[in-house]
Formats: sequence, structure tokens, C-alpha cells
Amino acid sequence: MAYVITRKDWEEKDVVCLSKGRAGNARVYRIETPDGPRVVKDFRKSPWWIRWTWGRWMIAHEYALMKRLDGMHGIPQKLQRIDAYSFAMELLPGETLSAYNDRCQLDPTIPPLPEAYFEELEAMVHEMHRRKVTHLDNRNSKNVLILEDGRPGLLDFQAGVTLRWWIFPFIKRILKMADISGVYKHWYRVREELTEERKELLRKHFKLRRLWVLKGYSWFKRRKPKGIEIYLFGEDGKGGR
Repeated sequence: MAYVITRKDWEEKDVVCLSKGRAGNARVYRIETPDGPRVVKDFRKSPWWIRWTWGRWMIAHEYALMKRLDGMHGIPQKLQRIDAYSFAMELLPGETLSAYNDRCQLDPTIPPLPEAYFEELEAMVHEMHRRKVTHLDNRNSKNVLILEDGRPGLLDFQAGVTLRWWIFPFIKRILKMADISGVYKHWYRVREELTEERKELLRKHFKLRRLWVLKGYSWFKRRKPKGIEIYLFGEDGKGGR
């Protein structure tokens, strides 16, 4: 029988706070249980106007999305809804792609990830879409894992949405493109190679992103071409190939 996590497990014991949250984000804790380490996302310490509204909705939202991915390798399993403000999941052991990229910058002798890693990450995203789930924040390399077995993983589905409720097919295509272009962005950054078909999809997504003026907590901010975007469109970020 699985160990049932209660709020006392992280409010009355020594736990590791992995993230204190920011604005509308949950606090994230690592706790030890008889069934192994778990990660808890919790809005209980947020201001009441966030906790009672946005926090409750976001916990239910992310939990429901992840339940749809039950059994997928690389997605945290063993989900447990604790209360209205929190839920727990298994801790996936591994390294974030962000940390890997940082190590590669310090040590150029580190070998690049194999192409099979990105092919599996691409297949994971397609399987998510078949299950009517989008991530929408996998461009952030902190949300992409290199697991201990060398295979890919994904974290943090807070920004994701279900494809079930979108009536218009073109909206579904845009949402799916956002996810798969995130895979190709990481793929090119690490291996500096993509098929022409994948490059073309990445170009299409960059063109769409230029229409989006909201940028994280900065609100309105004009994007400037950089990195892979310059490679795909030319030095000024406008040309084509």
C-alpha cells in the first residue's frame, strides 16, 4: 500500500525547499517518505487572494493534466492530491538540460547528447499530444531532464493546456507547434544539426512568436532575434534560407 502524504510531512519535518515560487507559482518541496523521495507543489503559503483562487485552480489544473500522462516514461508518476492547495509526485532522478548546457560551456570535452535522446523527446511530445496534453514551457531547458538512464524527462506542466476543449484545428496546430519547436530548439543547440523539415517548422514557430508581445514577468517587451533564430533567418533575424 502506497504511503499517504499529509501536510505534516513537510510542515513539521526538515524538508528541502526547491523553489519558493514567484508571483503565481507554487512553492516546491522535496520530502522523504517510506516509498522514496517525493516532490510537493504547494500554494498554502501564498497570499490569500492567490491561494484561494489562482492557487486552487492551478493545483487542480496541473494535477489533471499529469493524470492524463499516467504510465509515460519521463513524466513524474505516483501522483497524490494532498488537499486543495497541493499535490505530490515522484522525484525523477537526473539532471536538467539547463545544468547540462552549463557544464558543457565550462568543459568543451563533454560529449553531446546522442541524437536518440532528442528523437525520444520528440516522440514523448507526440505521445502527450495524442493524450490531448500540451506542455507549452518545454522551451525552458530547466523543465527538460536527462534521466539517470540517459533518456529524456519533462517537468512542470503548470503552463500546459488540454487540447480537448479547442474547437478550431488551427489553434491546436499552433499549440502543438509550440511544444515540438521547443524540442528542436534544444536539439539544435546541443547537436547543431536538424533535418530541413524540422528547421522549417522551427522557422514557422519563430515567425509566430514575433506576434506575441508578452514576455514572462516583464509584460510587454519586444523580442530581439538571437541564437538559433539568427541562424535560421540570417544575421538580422529577418532573412530566410
